[in-house]
Amino acid sequence: MAAPAEITLWDLDGYWVMSKSLSDPLDPVLALQGINWLIRKAVSLATVTMRAIETKDTTGTTHIRVEQMATGGIKGETEERKLDWSPVAVSGEEGGRGSESMHGVQLEGSEKK
Repeated sequence: MAAPAEITLWDLDGYWVMSKSLSDPLDPVLALQGINWLIRKAVSLATVTMRAIETKDTTGTTHIRVEQMATGGIKGETEERKLDWSPVAVSGEEGGRGSESMHGVQLEGSEKK
């Protein structure tokens, strides 16, 4: 991951843009998932931006909220993670590990906003 030196795991706040030049192509992964060619082509042309918001609650537990957006303001999924080591049930279409697995995806630096 290419990120400024001041960005650490303790401060992920900011906007992160997927670097297409450093990432593996998404098309083969989407094809394996049965996504049709037209949607795969649109996804390959889009720029994906993620906004990470990191907070702590009164018990000191860290919470991370990731909002995804594609070119043109198309909203993607919003993920919320609670970093307390408690088991999390995965449900929905993704099954298995779900979107936690991001093999081959590299992100460009964060821009604080």
